[in-house]
Amino acid sequence: MWGRRRNRRRRPQRPPWWRRVDWGLVGSALRPVVVLAVAALLAIAGWRAYHWLMRPDTLPVRQVQITGTLRHVDRQALQARLREVVRGGFFSLDLDRVRTAVEALPWVYRVSLQRVWPDRLVVAVEEQQPIARWGEDAFLNRYGEVFRAPATPDVAQLPRIDGQPGREKALIARFVAADRVLSPVGLAIAGLSEDARHAQRLRLVGGLEVILGRERQMARLERFAATYERALAPFVARVAAVDLRYANGFTVRWRQGDGTLASVH
Repeated sequence: MWGRRRNRRRRPQRPPWWRRVDWGLVGSALRPVVVLAVAALLAIAGWRAYHWLMRPDTLPVRQVQITGTLRHVDRQALQARLREVVRGGFFSLDLDRVRTAVEALPWVYRVSLQRVWPDRLVVAVEEQQPIARWGEDAFLNRYGEVFRAPATPDVAQLPRIDGQPGREKALIARFVAADRVLSPVGLAIAGLSEDARHAQRLRLVGGLEVILGRERQMARLERFAATYERALAPFVARVAAVDLRYANGFTVRWRQGDGTLASVH
């Protein structure tokens, strides 16, 4: 019995701790943390980059290019205004402030701005295009909008339209329609006026006044144009006004003030 070896059981050896860890589970648990950490780092880097780019001394605007046909806008005043407001870097420049400042200049209708890398700003200026004077001290543009600007010799000769606020587009349309009726018989319109009751009258080049009234203005004007060359053209220089507010014709007032003619049919 002494020679018999003792039968000992070997205890199983435990694997190292890193082999016992469920790394898949750990990775799943840490993935959101890693994602949040990376996102936080990117946000901090982006915030710092944004503030660097928005500094006025980062990539300063060094060139300002003005485009557009300028007939009435004062170029020197425009350049001076741009020097006042174009301050800042390529990214930090306040384009809304620049646009508002330039559009406040007389005769400027609209401004478009474009950044051009790395240091240029293109300023495209669209001028007001007046088609008529509005009252004593304003103009109407081609969109029927009222604007005020210093008069120049070329616009002082534009036709004048007078009327109530809000009637601008309707009166432009009436002016165009009346001109189409009168121009074929050699008459040009210098002005159109409408009172608060919508009664209208025309002033022609040469001083002749045409009273249209409130109703059927275009029908009355067409009737006048149809008879003008036969009934009035030979002595129009002596006529001060014609009143079209009659059912079958019109009356004439002479420049000398010696009464009116009978109705002309």
